[in-house]
Amino acid sequence: MSEALRPHLGPHELFASWYIRQERNELITLVGDADRLLGSQRLPLAPVRELLREWERQIEDITARRGVGAPRRPPPLGDLPDLVQQLGACAIPDALRDAARDPRYRRLVALPDGLIHSMPIDLVVVRAAMLPITRVFVDGVVTAPSAASFVYARGKSRDESAPFAALLLKQGDADLEEEVETVRKALPFPSTVVRHRDQLAELNERISLLYVASHGETSTPGRVGDHELGFDWRIEFDGGGGALQADDFYSGEIRLRPGAVVVISACSVGQVAAGPMHELRGMVNALFYAGAANVLAARWPLPYETARHVFAGTVRDHYRDGTALASALRSNLLSAIYDPTIRALVRPGQWPFFFGPFVLAGAG
Repeated sequence: MSEALRPHLGPHELFASWYIRQERNELITLVGDADRLLGSQRLPLAPVRELLREWERQIEDITARRGVGAPRRPPPLGDLPDLVQQLGACAIPDALRDAARDPRYRRLVALPDGLIHSMPIDLVVVRAAMLPITRVFVDGVVTAPSAASFVYARGKSRDESAPFAALLLKQGDADLEEEVETVRKALPFPSTVVRHRDQLAELNERISLLYVASHGETSTPGRVGDHELGFDWRIEFDGGGGALQADDFYSGEIRLRPGAVVVISACSVGQVAAGPMHELRGMVNALFYAGAANVLAARWPLPYETARHVFAGTVRDHYRDGTALASALRSNLLSAIYDPTIRALVRPGQWPFFFGPFVLAGAG
């Protein structure tokens, strides 16, 4: 795997992969750069699985963030910041911890497997490296469902001629209307607002940016298996506008311009933590198939204020200033962390929920 991946890495990029070996209850990790493999390590899977299931349980606990109901008892494994620290100790291999401290490595390409997709890798690596977030992977973190999908995304040539954006909008939502207008004003090329599925089909192979300002839905019930991909996702249009789902991309009915960027700026990609993690993997694969080279989304439902700040800001900086997507995402995430309006929403012990869901899958 590392031999196929390394030729596609830049001189300042590092890769880390996590592979779950169920029959031996272990987590196999590889870390390397464009020139060599820096280390491989076998980690016990059981403690990582226990921590991530507790992580998913707490991510779903809305009352913890709203401060309603009876006082909460301290969780047995600790609050979200405690889980980040413990994951840093048991899910981050020594080679990655050491490389994260090396300023030569400016970007991480992360290849998680199964339930590792639910781990906020950027936050966990920072905690494991014991450095300020401003000093770790300063050009951001890129992820992919697999090494093959990363190589596929990196190999897609981006068509820069006559760029065009389509912005999918949920009707009747004033906040999302404002977000879409903010994005449109920041784009240095034409765009249109799409309110019906058929409108999107009419734009086949024209769309270089697909910005989804709507709410995702999933009918995937309960928890899915560690290796199961969730393809049962859909984006609903209001007022009889139809729905957009994975089959539309796999069938070729909806086709993006080669190398397109897709942003799924929704306060909810799905319904429960375990579902959207795997649902997101299925979504990324479908969008890659349709022509996308980058998909920016969230691992779990998050407050609208945070989503608008990070997603709209990333698009603005990428297209207006020419900043690489991964770098623009990191810059706007740091900006959100220090934004007083967003910080006012964050209750004690809940900051990883607000700042940990963002993921950029693809070429970066």
